[in-house]
Amino acid sequence: MRSKLNEFVRYLQNEMGYSQGTIEAYQLDIEKGLFLFLHQRGKFEVGEVTKADIRDYLDYVATSRGNSNVTRARKLAAIKSFFNYLVENEGLEANPAASIKSPRIPQKEPEYLTEEECICLLTTIARGAKPQVRERDMAIAVLFLHTGLLSISEKGHFLNRTLWHNQAALISSLRF
Repeated sequence: MRSKLNEFVRYLQNEMGYSQGTIEAYQLDIEKGLFLFLHQRGKFEVGEVTKADIRDYLDYVATSRGNSNVTRARKLAAIKSFFNYLVENEGLEANPAASIKSPRIPQKEPEYLTEEECICLLTTIARGAKPQVRERDMAIAVLFLHTGLLSISEKGHFLNRTLWHNQAALISSLRF
């Protein structure tokens, strides 16, 4: 199984152009997760893996390891991709993971700025922006606020490095 995984990793790098982070995550999920689980069940060849094995593995990581739906969905995506590669390139008859449904991932409710935060944002732009870009920055911020496009997220998609200090927003940059 290890040699098939190495070939799969080369395929992801050279033909698919996946990022190094994605490749490492896939490799870890398959090698240290699925393969280890299968070896404990006495399965050492990819052709021996069944749909039931993969379902049991996903159940194991959910119950025994406490993996979230998001994590299990990522692991399943890696497994499906690996077995798809084996079907297309290595002569495996069928992908045992093909019909397994991904766990539901709940949609997160967006966090919107409060009225006070909106006022603080606009005040900061009005006072702190360079004169040559102030009107543009205000127009962009007002447009986003009125259309509901501006929200605070964990990764800061719209506000980059926003620091709330003494009820003043210090905005180092806006990304669009």
